[in-house]
Amino acid sequence: MTRLLPTLSVRHPLPVLLGSLLLAAFVAGCGGDSGDESLAAPETPVISGRARWAVAEQTYVQLRAEPQIDASIVGQMRGGDIAEIAERTAFRETQFGARDHWYQLQFEGLEGWVHGAQIERFERIRQAENAAERWLDE
Repeated sequence: MTRLLPTLSVRHPLPVLLGSLLLAAFVAGCGGDSGDESLAAPETPVISGRARWAVAEQTYVQLRAEPQIDASIVGQMRGGDIAEIAERTAFRETQFGARDHWYQLQFEGLEGWVHGAQIERFERIRQAENAAERWLDE
């Protein structure tokens, strides 16, 4: 007894042809020697944060040269002072009893790093100004 194989009935050959061409292009692009080229993203230790403004939340906040507690002090802010946030570290660290990022601030011509536990962050300058007014009331 002879067994017949089922036949494939194709009513619309164009989608099958396009699919075959796409599959062939994909397979051809996946193989082969591309040499020693590698595509690596540059290392980014610091990323921009969403908040743009910071208000010092302690009587004195020291601006540091690097995002670490033992870095040299380049200046200081007083409670209620407003600074612009330039950068934020990708990592978080526990300092002053809180786990947070370090923020690079621009304040009165100085640029320095402050741990997030020492500042309150805001998206708009007006929000920062309102928060800073609380220090005037004390």
